[in-house]
Amino acid sequence: MSLEWLIRPIIFASIPWIAAGFGAIAFVSFGPIGRAVTQRLRKGDEKTGATAAILEELNGIRGELEEVLERQYTMERMLAAGNAMRSLRRRREPAIGRRRRPRADNPDTRGIRP
Repeated sequence: MSLEWLIRPIIFASIPWIAAGFGAIAFVSFGPIGRAVTQRLRKGDEKTGATAAILEELNGIRGELEEVLERQYTMERMLAAGNAMRSLRRRREPAIGRRRRPRADNPDTRGIRP
């Protein structure tokens, strides 16, 4: 059993679509879009003066940002170390022999003198 009776109409029906596709590709390739793409490919990776200036300024800003972040990290470490030292000092204070005075603003201990 031959499938030629099924394949032949599909092929003949697709020929106009294939031709239209090649026509569209040719129009885009030789039209303004194709010329722009070709020009871009020929120039390569050249940067204009404005683009180079913007990139240079961006690199300068990145450097400054790195410095600011480094200072921030340093300050965070210093603050963390200071908090750790304060908590160590609190733990080292002797609890025996030290009498706590009642706070004046505490209503439970008002009027009680040590």
